[in-house]
Amino acid sequence: MATVRARLTTAYALALAATLIAFSLVLVVARRASAYRELAGRVEDQAGAALRVVTNAEEEGMPLTVRTDSTTGPVVTPQLYKKLEGIGDYVLILDASGRALYASFLARQLSLDDLARLQQAALQARLDGPAQFVQLDSMRLLLAARPDTVAQSQVARVASAVDTRSADAAPSALAMSMLGLVPLFILVGAFGAYFISGLAFKPVELIINEVEAISDGRSLHRRLPTEAGDELGRLSATLNAMIARLETSFGALRRFTADASHELKTPLTVLRADVERAMNPRSSHTEQLVALEEALQETARMADLVDSLLTLARADEGRFELATEPIHLEPLVREVYETAVILGEDAGLAVSL
Repeated sequence: MATVRARLTTAYALALAATLIAFSLVLVVARRASAYRELAGRVEDQAGAALRVVTNAEEEGMPLTVRTDSTTGPVVTPQLYKKLEGIGDYVLILDASGRALYASFLARQLSLDDLARLQQAALQARLDGPAQFVQLDSMRLLLAARPDTVAQSQVARVASAVDTRSADAAPSALAMSMLGLVPLFILVGAFGAYFISGLAFKPVELIINEVEAISDGRSLHRRLPTEAGDELGRLSATLNAMIARLETSFGALRRFTADASHELKTPLTVLRADVERAMNPRSSHTEQLVALEEALQETARMADLVDSLLTLARADEGRFELATEPIHLEPLVREVYETAVILGEDAGLAVSL
């Protein structure tokens, strides 16, 4: 059976494990939310930076688009293209019809399906709204769109997106770190709890050893130390009170045994002498009858003595109320005298009253 110390250590280890696991989950979730907030701020900054490049060019009177191929439609000018390149990860500049005037380097590396899905999401995104997620075949992006407010601009909106894997990497690394640290913390905490509980239960061990030494019946005069004023001190005081009651009970038992031995010794001696006198062949018939009568009286006296001893035992235990009354000593002295005469015959002694 496991000890209280082991059970407390196990309970503490389980509670610590639950607390650390819950803390780790909260920490990972908080770190993930923080990473996505940082990522949203980053993508919004990229969209704002690309929009500022476009609006600055418009305010300076620079042309924004040029038609290089009649089959593909207009695209941004080389000067604007050079300024936009490197601003963001996945940047799209769309006209009013939703056609892409510019796509950044990373956007051009996407498959046609992913690029079309990204362009469609940029058209449907809320302008000046919070960043939103776009799921592609190869990755998941966080996208933000900003409108071009310049009148009669060839640009309708600017969209920027970033890969969310960078935001997922930090929480994953934190989760792996906690996965390695939590068992170590639990192990160290369990050892610490076992050590501290051992110190806490050391006074209990001392009490157990003291009680085992006292419970042999010969050391009931010893008492447990009660210096501490805590629960252990109260326990020691309670045990001391119980030991005191046991000492009183054992003392009463010893007194009862001694009293019984002392009180029964004399009637048994008298009874033996009467029986031997009655069995003596030299005794007359009258003497034999007298001896048997005296033996019968001693038997009745022993019965009364046993009742008296039981009454005395109950009185020692506090279960009997004594009622005192005055008595005449002459009958008691005469009874003792008669007993002494009988006992003195075998020893050749004469007793007088």
